[in-house]
Amino acid sequence: MNTSDDKKAALKGYAWGLFAISIWVSWMVATRGGAKSSLDTFDLAALRFGSAGLILLPFALKFGLDPRRIGCVGISMGGYRSAYLAALDERVQAACVVGFMATTPAMLQAHIDTHSWVHFLPGLHRLMDWPELAALAAPRRLFVQQCSQDRLFPLGAMRESLERIATLYQAAGCPDHFRGKFYDEPHRWSLAMQDEAFAWLDQQLR
Repeated sequence: MNTSDDKKAALKGYAWGLFAISIWVSWMVATRGGAKSSLDTFDLAALRFGSAGLILLPFALKFGLDPRRIGCVGISMGGYRSAYLAALDERVQAACVVGFMATTPAMLQAHIDTHSWVHFLPGLHRLMDWPELAALAAPRRLFVQQCSQDRLFPLGAMRESLERIATLYQAAGCPDHFRGKFYDEPHRWSLAMQDEAFAWLDQQLR
């Protein structure tokens, strides 16, 4: 690759990085503004998750999507989005949530400061907690990967969240469609976790 190609590649990388940062910042600003305006819960949810749909749209238009084989995966805030996407869109046949699952009451004393207010959708927790939200995906497949050394969440709350999701999948008559697993990792998605997640998605979306 010559110098000209190197510069083009670098500029392209910077442009995509700036684009990603702009999306992140814009929805945070918009959601913050919504807290001081007449925007309701549905408006705020659309602002937070609509950007992901807009990013996917060009790929869907160019390559097409098999509606029977749509899956999603994300770590941290991406895991949060994966849980919402699977709960809200029945076309998602399999979802993997990485490094973002706990019961929130246990977080109130010592872990709220490790999260932004954008993680807590206004009005949601009067109706359900994160495990109940994730279990709305049932009977579709769900895999939650937890990191036992993750300091962003209380370990007990992470364990309880998996138990509650498992109970809800059991009640839905599809206990084998949910899988929860702990890894001896901090808040990260190791290569071994990635390999297991993608192998699981491949199996579910055949």
